[in-house]
Parts: sequence; structure tokens; C-alpha cells
Amino acid sequence: MKTKIALAMMMPLVVLLAAANAAPDPTEEETWRAYWVWGSKNMNAGKGYFRLPFTVDGDLASAVLQGSGDDGYVLFVNGKEVRRSGFGFNRIDRTDLLAHLKQGANVLAGECTNAAFPGGWLAQLHLVYRDGRDQFVLSDKNTRFRHEAQPGWNTLDFDDSAWEKCEEVARPPGGAWGPLPLEYAGQRSRLELVDFSASETIDAGDTLIVKATVRALEPIPADRPVYAEVMRGATKLGRVSLAPDPVTSQWTVGREIAIGPLEVPISRYITSGPATVVFGVSKCSFGQEGNVATHDVEIRGREGTIEPPEAWVAPHQGAPALFVNGRPMPAMLYLQGRKPVPAEYAQMAQAGYKVFSLGIGMGWTGPDQYDYASVDEQMLAALQGAPAGYFIPRVMVSAPGWWCDAHPDELIACADWTKWVDDVHGGTKHESFASKLWREEAGEALRGLIEHIRTSPYADRVIGYHIASGIYGEWHLWSPTHLPDVSRPMTETFQEWATQKYNEDMKALNYAWKIKLASFQEVTCATEEERYASGLGVFKDLSRSRFVSDYWQCLHETTVGAINHFCKIAKDATAGKAVTGVFYAYLTDMGWPQEGGHLAAQLAYESPYIDFFTSPHTYSHRGMGQDGAFRAYPASIQLHGKLFIDEGDDRTHLSGDKPHMHANTIEQDIAIMRREALNALTNRVGMWWFDMTSGWFNDPLLLETAKQLRELGEHTLARPRGSYAEIAVVYDPASYYALADWKTGKDALIQPLCNAQFQELQKIGAPYDVLLIDDVLSGVARPYKCYVFPNTWHMTAAQRDQATERLQRGDTALVFAYAPGFSSDTGLDAQNMTQLTGMDFEVLPEGGTLEATWTEQAGAISGIQTGDTWGTANTMAPRFSPQVSDDGVLARWDDGSPAAALAAHDGWTSVYCGTGPIPAALLAHAAQLAGVHIWTPAWLEESNFYAGNGLLGVHTGDARPHSFSLPWQATVTDAITGEVLLENGTEFTVLLPKWSTAIYELEPVVKPE
Repeated sequence: MKTKIALAMMMPLVVLLAAANAAPDPTEEETWRAYWVWGSKNMNAGKGYFRLPFTVDGDLASAVLQGSGDDGYVLFVNGKEVRRSGFGFNRIDRTDLLAHLKQGANVLAGECTNAAFPGGWLAQLHLVYRDGRDQFVLSDKNTRFRHEAQPGWNTLDFDDSAWEKCEEVARPPGGAWGPLPLEYAGQRSRLELVDFSASETIDAGDTLIVKATVRALEPIPADRPVYAEVMRGATKLGRVSLAPDPVTSQWTVGREIAIGPLEVPISRYITSGPATVVFGVSKCSFGQEGNVATHDVEIRGREGTIEPPEAWVAPHQGAPALFVNGRPMPAMLYLQGRKPVPAEYAQMAQAGYKVFSLGIGMGWTGPDQYDYASVDEQMLAALQGAPAGYFIPRVMVSAPGWWCDAHPDELIACADWTKWVDDVHGGTKHESFASKLWREEAGEALRGLIEHIRTSPYADRVIGYHIASGIYGEWHLWSPTHLPDVSRPMTETFQEWATQKYNEDMKALNYAWKIKLASFQEVTCATEEERYASGLGVFKDLSRSRFVSDYWQCLHETTVGAINHFCKIAKDATAGKAVTGVFYAYLTDMGWPQEGGHLAAQLAYESPYIDFFTSPHTYSHRGMGQDGAFRAYPASIQLHGKLFIDEGDDRTHLSGDKPHMHANTIEQDIAIMRREALNALTNRVGMWWFDMTSGWFNDPLLLETAKQLRELGEHTLARPRGSYAEIAVVYDPASYYALADWKTGKDALIQPLCNAQFQELQKIGAPYDVLLIDDVLSGVARPYKCYVFPNTWHMTAAQRDQATERLQRGDTALVFAYAPGFSSDTGLDAQNMTQLTGMDFEVLPEGGTLEATWTEQAGAISGIQTGDTWGTANTMAPRFSPQVSDDGVLARWDDGSPAAALAAHDGWTSVYCGTGPIPAALLAHAAQLAGVHIWTPAWLEESNFYAGNGLLGVHTGDARPHSFSLPWQATVTDAITGEVLLENGTEFTVLLPKWSTAIYELEPVVKPE
């Protein structure tokens, strides 16, 4: 999400608006006609120049431009500078241009400076002629654009025919800029306010009565509505607007007109306090009274009288589910990233969504100082749209800026010696997750916030808390590219951690770290050089020293400790009656795993204070025809009784966020939405639609799709919710502790194996479960027929023994990538790989390219072509060569040595692939050898396959027939159209268009006994 930066070059306004008595009415309900615009080719460009010619063809009464520019802009009229300003959320610039325009041709020109994606210019000029005509000059697709200035570019006579036309990014509130106020800027008819009355006190939830008498001082040329609303500051608490009787065009000059009673409904969620009643007639003014009449009112709220609901996560029909007041409900949510737009929450509520989220702060304004006005404002805005919704607000527990300034010794410190900088990863001026003072004081702030919410008028609408901190609230260490955290709090925490791990035995620590320290107080955090060091290629040798490995383990366990601290506070503050959750335990597909990843996932899953985990799905393969795979371990989350909620932040084509936008049409939007729901429902997990700004779902077809998918979620919740997976994909994020730091560039393979690997897994044509290695080896997980180990490069002797005992039997197939178990606590040894795979290995210490060539034996596998290459041209050391007979060699390195192999053992099969990601064809072959049922040959049909929970489906990469084979006889129905495709059979074929998502229901849901 973009952070907007106001440019330092801002200057005082050149043009001032008219006097206060002519100011526009801030309560008018106006709609933006202009678009945010930019050039079509590069929205990341640092500069943008815009030209908007127009003609004035009469005497003007007013000419007011409302607009903005991101990040900063200069506005010109006919070559003359008239304003300098910059973008600000929820703020718009208004400029009176009447004195700058002339009869005939004119030109608006804008120069924008773009500090961070995206850039944009917004201009809406409202011209009102003295004869009553209106004219709008708008930034839209006809605006001319160029990235570089040319001499005279902003003048009237400049020839812009060679300039490109602009791209219409979005109308407010769409795009990255969110809602922006728009005020009526035209001429007003004069009225006299004869009388005005309204209630002086009212109970929240009741209706406020407004009456008025007005007299027209001049004819009103058109029919205008009358309106009344209740305001608290800038927050609208209620509004009613209607046509008077008689209509305004029929009002006789001098005649008194009685208006009302106007009934303004007041939300039951408003807190006690003063407010202002506003009455007006659209596009009219009351002379000295101004454009509106106002009246004070005191609202009596319901705070302290409402019983909060009870919510929890518990098993339901075979998988964890969200319960509210004893009833299960689909964990399908909607939220926005900025101030909620009530109308957009309302449309999702009308689509049947019952659970919502939004971002709020803690109201922590200073030492022992709290102000919850903004919290109430955020909640009220969302509740205005979804008054019957249940909410799980996202609460940032990060230390505010004033706290960081007051406690510099509690902040992170970086091993590369970077001090205070801002960057795309949150900057470095933030609290250390190890800071006990931050945990204590922020914990008190969180406790106070929850107490406020539980005694508020909306206490019955809040069912949980999403606890957030770190980059984007996702519990990544602040600014990981600068190698945090070597601060005093982290050093002290590492000392305590080491003391506990080594049982206060300095000899044991010195032996493990190959160091000579006199006391645990001499323990320090790992330096930059120590993190970069390795023993053999990418591998550290833990037999020589466990120091950096221990430090990294402590660093990540400290993050989980902070998460537990705040989640426990939320649990205690609600007497355990609210759910708590966090962004954590992402797949290790980050670019900076040791410093910013989530490597203590197993510890987090064992927490008694966390009910749900969440993450966005992949950012690198979520486009059309791709898989949109989760960045999580959903099956392990479920084994621990927790709920996983996927964040569906796919940009629709309405978002205007081009670099992150994969859909360009409504049809593509729908395909991606269906893929998101299909993935979530087949894996028995939750999801939420995340509109980061506003307007992403503002289309009837998208809302209907959201409704259909929500109904499908409710339907599947009432049926058996088991996994169909016979394949387990097993990861170990802790393997990173045994590798050189990501910043060395020595690791060219874990990223593909933790990221691009899912593009292959989704094309196996059979469902799979993703688990942590400890859950598989400990026996917590159920048995599977095929196991895939992409990154388990460090394993203890006990883990290898468990794998040998539990998995090398029962006709299983075990598929390993690169270096299974090569690293252990006792050093680096290829014999460990032999124990796991049943193959001998030659270690090639110099390494080389990670690209291999398929052999004739591999060419016998469906979907693999002899002589083709596979893998990446990147180099890495070491490489490994399986020593098997020629008929078992599947691929060879560039030097001719084996790179991939298959070996049949007594009762089980092992497959080794030294490069990555492991291709879908090879995975499917291994699965078939183990007796896994292949539902569809997805690797041949260019489709991504999903199945589970009574559903199956595909997201297609090409237009072609798609064939399916069911493991039991069933009736297959299109879950969207209701069409029956198969009655009590096992085989069916459908012709599907390119980039579409098909979702099918099975009946019966599970194989009959």
C-alpha cells in the first residue's frame, strides 16, 4: 500500500477562495465526474505533465476548480501558475479561477511530481454562466499527457497533438487515493429562513425531527431537494433528503413554505455527546444565515448497556470454523484499507456478508493519554453501512511516533549500522519487538481500547481483534533489508534466551558456539559479517558454531513472544469471549527470510492465545491463468485447531492499481474472485475481500459474484468438510537458520521452492495439504500416500529417524528437493541425504548452474520431453549428484553428472530433484506410483486444480476441453449455474474458455463407505 508523501516544496496559495459567506455547503451530496489520470505507459514515472484545453463561450458567474495531484502538483491556467499543493487523504484543493479565464480558448495544465507509485492528477472545473448554464472541464481520457516538459508546454498556443491521451485510473473514491470531499461550487438561489427547529436531545437509535419555514427571495430555476442531517465534526451521523411539496421550481417569491417534519434516523451506535443538526435546500442559501441552518443537539448513547457477543473457533464438520453466539458462520469477510465508505460496506452487507473488518488505532495519544474519537468514527462509518454486521477490527499495536521519540533506546538497531531512515519496509525508527517497555505500555493501551469497545454502543458488534504490527501490520521485522535487530532490548532478550537454552551452563554454550565467554551477560547479537558467513556454499556448518543459528531462532521466537503478549491481553480483556488473530506464519517466500520472515511458525501454532492466522496469497503468480496459491500452511493450522483466513486483495479492474492489477475486464475480475473462493472453500479455510482503497467492487456483476460465493460458503459449511488430499507438501521454515543470510545471494533455490513451486503443485491434478515438518514427523498429521519435501535441508538426527520410521513404508512416494537433511546439528553430511532418500550422493562443492537436462528415462513420464532443460540458470553451491544406476537417472547437470533420480525401494519410492521447482509432471508421476488418484491431467491441460469440501474446480490457462475423473461415483453440478454435468458417474469433460474459473459440487460429498 502506498504511503503518500507531501513535497517539501509546497508554497502559500496563490489564489484564495471567496469570502466565507459565499463558501460552498460542505454537506452537499456531490458526485465526482473527473478521473484521476496519468499516462498509459508508466505510472511509476517521477514526473507527469497534463494539458486540458477548453472554451469559455459566455459571461461567467463562477469558476471553481476542485482537484489534487499526487504526490505534489503545480496548476497553471493559460501558462500562469495559480497554485502549488500536494495530495492528502480525505482532503481536496479548491481554487477560484474566475479571474484567470477569458472568453474563448483556455487551457488548464498540471505538473505532477510522483515520489512513489501511483501518480495521478485530478481536476474538476465547474463553470457557471450568468445565463444559468453549467459547464464542466474534467480530467479524463481526453487529457493530454507527457513525461517530459517541453518549452511552452503549459501555454494556450502550444501544439499538444503529439502528446498521448491519458489513462483514466479511477474516479474518487476509487484508486489508491480513497474518498475525497466534493463540494457544490455553482450559483445559489436566495432564500430567507423564517423558522427552524429540531430536537434538543435524542437517544441513539431514535429518529430526530426537523421542521423549517423558508421564503423564496427569487425564482428557483429547478427542482431542488431539501435535506437535514446530523454532524459530529466531519462525521455524518444521519441524513435525510427529499423533494418538498410543492417542489422548489413552483415556489412563489415572497410566499412562506413549511418544510417537514424531516425524520433523520440516528444510528444506535453513536456515542453520547453533542452534535449539530444541519438543514438546507440544495443549491440555495439563506443570506446572512449562510448556506445552511444549524442547531445543537445532545445525543444520549447506549454505552455501558450492551452485552458483547461470544465468539470462538472450534471444529465443525471436520474442520475449524468461526462461531458467534453458538452458531457457525462462514469466515468470509469484507474490509477496506482506509476510512470505511458506508455505502460500500452496505453493498456487501446486502450481498449477505455478516462479518467485516476495518483498521483502527489504539487511541494512544501520549503518556497515559487516550482519545478514542477516531476509533468510534471508523467503527461508526462501517456500521452505518453494515449495522447488523459482526466486526473483527485490525488493531495496530506499534509504538506511535511520539513514543519512539521519547524512548530511543527501545528501538530497533541494525547490524549494517543504518540509523533513522524511511524505506518501503517501514523504516528503521520503530520499537524493537523485544522491548519490554513497549510491550507493557502498548499492552496497557490495547487493554484500554478493548475496554472502551466493550463498553461502547457497538459492543455487541465486535467479535474479535486482529492484532497487527511490523511492516504493513504483518509482523515482519521493521526494515529487514538493514539487518535488524541488534538493539539493547534484543541483546538482553538473547542473553536470557541463551541462558535458558543452555541451562545456565557456560561450558555448554561455549562448546556449541565455539567461543569463549565468561558469562551470559557477554552474549551479543550476530553481526553483519557473522550472518553472511557459511561453511560450504549456502550452508553454515552448525558443528563449527550454532551462534548465528541460535540468534536467528531467538529473533523469530521473540516476534512470536510479542504476538502472544498482545493476544493474551486481548483474550484476558474479553474473558476469552472474543477471537484473536494475526498476520503470521507466512510461507518463507519473502526476499529477506532470516530478518523479516516468519520462521517460528510451529511455536505460533502452539499458542493458546491465537485463534486465526492470516496472510495474503502469492503476489508473484496470482495473475490470469495462474494459481493464486496460499502463502501459509493451512493443514497444520487446522491440526492445531486454528482457522486460516486468506486475504483476497486481488485488484479488480476498477482499482486502477495497474502494477498490481491482473484483471482488465469484469469477466476477468469474476474469474479471479471465483478462484479465490474456490481455493479457500476446497481447503476449508476463511477468506476476506480486501478493498485497500475504495470502489474495487462497485459493479453489480461483482457484487452478484460476491453474493454467489458467500452463499456457496454457507452451503459447504453445513456439509462434511474433509480434505481430499493424498499428497502432503512439507515445509520447514527453520531450515533458514542453517543458511547464510539472504543478503549474500548464495541461496538461489529456496525462493523458487517456496514460491514458484506452487505453480507446479496446483497443476498436479490432485489436491494437496501443506504442513510443517514437525506436524508430519511427530505423527500429529494423518498419513498421506505421497510426501513432497521442498526445503527441508536442515534436519536433526531425531527428525531423520522419524522420517525413516514413519514415511518409508506403505507404498509411499517421497519427493525431495536439492539437499534433504544435508545440514544437521552435527555438521554437513551427504549420508543424511542417503538415510532419507535411499540414494547415495556425490557432493559437488563448487556448485554451478541449477539447470538440468531431462534424460530418456524422464521422457517416458507424461509431460516431460527428453532433452528439454528444467530449473534456473542461476548458480549455487554446492550441487548434489545422486549415485544411482543409469535407468534411474531423470536429469543431468551441465557436466553430465546426475541431477535428478528415481529409486524404487522395498515398499516405497523416492524421487530426488536437485534443481527447482519440481515440475508438475514429475510430481504427478510420483503421486501415481504411490496410488494417488489423479482427478484431472492438469499439467497437460494448462489448468490449476482444486478439490475438497464437496467441491472441485479449475482455473484455466487456455481454452480447451478439460477432463475429470472422480474417485467415487457422484453427481456433479455447476455450483454457479446449477447445471448438472454428470449424474452418478465418475468421468466428465467440459469445454472451458481461457482464464475462467469453474466450480463444481459433488454429491455425495465423500466416498460412500
